[in-house]
Amino acid sequence: MRTRIRLARNVCVVSAAAVIALAPAATAGATGSHEAVVSPPIVSGLAGPLQFEVSHGRILVGQSFSGTVSRVDRDGSVTDLFNEPGTDGVASGLFGSTITTFTDGVGPDAPPGSVPQGELRLHTRSGRTITIADLHAFEEKHNPDGDQQYGFQDLSDECAAQLPPDAGILPYDGIAESHPYAIASTFGGWYVADAGANTILFVSWFGTVHAVATLPPQPPVVLSAEAAAANELPPCVAGSSYVAEGVPTDVEIGRNGLLYVSALPGGPEDPSLGARGAVYTVNPWTHRVRRIGSGLAGAANVAVSPRGTVYVSELFGGQVSRLVNGHPVPVAQVDSPSGLEWSEGKLYAGIGTFGPGQIVTIQP
Repeated sequence: MRTRIRLARNVCVVSAAAVIALAPAATAGATGSHEAVVSPPIVSGLAGPLQFEVSHGRILVGQSFSGTVSRVDRDGSVTDLFNEPGTDGVASGLFGSTITTFTDGVGPDAPPGSVPQGELRLHTRSGRTITIADLHAFEEKHNPDGDQQYGFQDLSDECAAQLPPDAGILPYDGIAESHPYAIASTFGGWYVADAGANTILFVSWFGTVHAVATLPPQPPVVLSAEAAAANELPPCVAGSSYVAEGVPTDVEIGRNGLLYVSALPGGPEDPSLGARGAVYTVNPWTHRVRRIGSGLAGAANVAVSPRGTVYVSELFGGQVSRLVNGHPVPVAQVDSPSGLEWSEGKLYAGIGTFGPGQIVTIQP
């Protein structure tokens, strides 16, 4: 994340607080054709419930802002398992182990001279940490989106000269950067949504890494004069097209093994450019990527019911929505929703992401 145009590069962890004020205020409630039931908080006081897993009523949550991984039992009791800043995605492993994604040394806040790291890790019950796969090394070697171009596509030379060359808004090819962010467990390994690589990866139990699919660039957006001013860009960019990255924020396994991926655009989602979050399906066998939903205000996470209904947490829209004919239909209004899972006939949602975070259930 080098500019506001590339806000989503750090997957709404660092700079989203500056944008969240632009979203409508919302509290737990319901909208839509019938009333959704939002429960009282199962757990409160979480530091960024951006990713979690639900199994048999027990929640494994990664608190992204603190690095603490916790287990929440049905009665709401919380057990902190370990703390490792840089942790985002979490999944349960065998014999009481925990699988996590880990990122360090990436982004503008990385200390000078720091070494970029992006890994899938296993944490044993005894406290050992084992690297399953070095995803940064895979990205450095393969850079799956390296043949995709982002940024402004049709600026005059005179206008381009007015933009900082290192801002990430002049035309650029996909950079080699890894930020593994979400995990979906499957037979033989794990699917990982890498928000730096813009790619869905498969990591085998033995640590072998394969690129399943790379998300396409976002559809071009023509900047208005108002959008240029709102993003502190020179007036000459008005009327030019900007192509943002497709940044995956979650991956879930649906019926028949099809993958569902939520994505933020690599840029602001305030009113200047509109709601541009999306949901894709990925066929892990043919590698086909298909956009099935758009117009989402911060697609932070996705959940799929056994019937195939797709739900999305709209971080900047203050609501959890379901997709109907490719468009979001509000299910429940909640404060800055992020993590989202379907389990036992209902949704589990992380809310209050930028304050003391909570997890609630939503009965659609």
